Amino acid sequence: MIGFLIQFHDYPKSLFALEKGVQYNRLQKRFDILIWDRQGKPYLLIECKAPYVTLSQKTVEQICIYNKEVKALFLGITNGIKHIFLAFDEKTGNYAQITDIPKYNCANK
Repeated sequence: MIGFLIQFHDYPKSLFALEKGVQYNRLQKRFDILIWDRQGKPYLLIECKAPYVTLSQKTVEQICIYNKEVKALFLGITNGIKHIFLAFDEKTGNYAQITDIPKYNCANK
């Protein structure tokens, strides 16, 4: 996923954070991939699962919980075969599935 984001979506290597801890409700959690925008704000948070793990509502809920602390604009989950990406709507406070990975150049605004 990291190589794909760098090669095909222009994400800079220097703005990736991998397997960092985050605390939620006094529980220590760990996200897989976080990409920062050029202003140092969380842009895309991704949860990676094994290929045999089915992406489900439970995996979406897991990353949404992590994002309550991280506050990234976009979320993604992948098992290496299937990918789901979501955008956060600040007006409604909800996530909506999007059809493609956000291009990083959008983060430069």
